[in-house]
Amino acid sequence: MKKIFLFSSILLLKISVAQNTDNPKKSAINKDMIDKQWKFCAIVENNKRETIDTTYKAMIKFDNENTYFGFGGCNSFYGAYWLKNENELNMKYEETSSSTYCGEEMRNKIEKKFTDALSKNKKFSITQDTLNIFFGENGKMVFFNGSKKK
Repeated sequence: MKKIFLFSSILLLKISVAQNTDNPKKSAINKDMIDKQWKFCAIVENNKRETIDTTYKAMIKFDNENTYFGFGGCNSFYGAYWLKNENELNMKYEETSSSTYCGEEMRNKIEKKFTDALSKNKKFSITQDTLNIFFGENGKMVFFNGSKKK
């Protein structure tokens, strides 16, 4: 049931992105970013690094149609993204894009940080198998490529 909801939500998002004139219908993409499952492993704010428990399975995945989807630890989410330039990432994230699922306090706290940071992002960098999404004045979300076969 959750998969059907997520699939239909992504389909509706793709239709709304194509009709929205604020976003390009299809912007440039970064080939190193797409079609990989980026697992959320840390968040850095005010020079303090907080490692994220990998059992929460928080992740994000970008596709070549300028949409992204993921799991914040409790809820699934999705949205649209586009690149303004080589390393400036814009993501349209709306609370209505989530499905409510979890009641565990620590997971909710991690997910709130995760989704708040996504809505404030500005720049990103990819180095080997690490994706950094920068937000706010000095915040950074750190992901590793979880799609890689071992």
